[in-house]
Amino acid sequence: METGLRVYRIFTYIFVTILVLVSTVILTFIITLLFNSKHQLMLLMSLSFPLLVCLVIIPCLIRRKYINIFLIDNRQLLITTALYLGILPVLFIYVSMQEPLVYCVHLLVISIAEEFYCRGVLTKELQKSFSRNRTLIIVSLIFALIFHLNESFVQNLFIRFPLGLVSGISYNKTNNIWIPILIHTVYNSLIIIIIGGQ
Repeated sequence: METGLRVYRIFTYIFVTILVLVSTVILTFIITLLFNSKHQLMLLMSLSFPLLVCLVIIPCLIRRKYINIFLIDNRQLLITTALYLGILPVLFIYVSMQEPLVYCVHLLVISIAEEFYCRGVLTKELQKSFSRNRTLIIVSLIFALIFHLNESFVQNLFIRFPLGLVSGISYNKTNNIWIPILIHTVYNSLIIIIIGGQ
């Protein structure tokens, strides 16, 4: 019976994740319709804001204990902030965009939202039923295959699944959500640099 309950929990969290992502798409569509702007800032806000609402704010409203995930000591915060600020000049130099700061904020919002939901919410909840290692694999698969449904399966399996593993391992070792956020931001920045450089 315990195995059945564990499988049920996995599928419940997969279903909830899909609902969250669908609500993100719906909110993005509504914002796009309301503001109907071709300006880069509005387009990015129509993507960033729904992610923040659906993946961070709503879970925090449902369970206030999730807010504690963001709390770290001052030394960790200083190191993480310094590393993130080190990424900004690279983006400004290598990416030929009209508003690189908007993209930097967008990348950070995506990283915060996805990592908070995957490492914070899903990891915490699934560790109630599974070992750390099994939870790490399950959450990494959810991150790779469900959060990136619009990408190819092979890319998700060989690029985003390992990214999820590295983010999950860093979170398990440090219990600091800002480290996976930083890793995710660096990854997203590299993708923007590679795409922007073409």
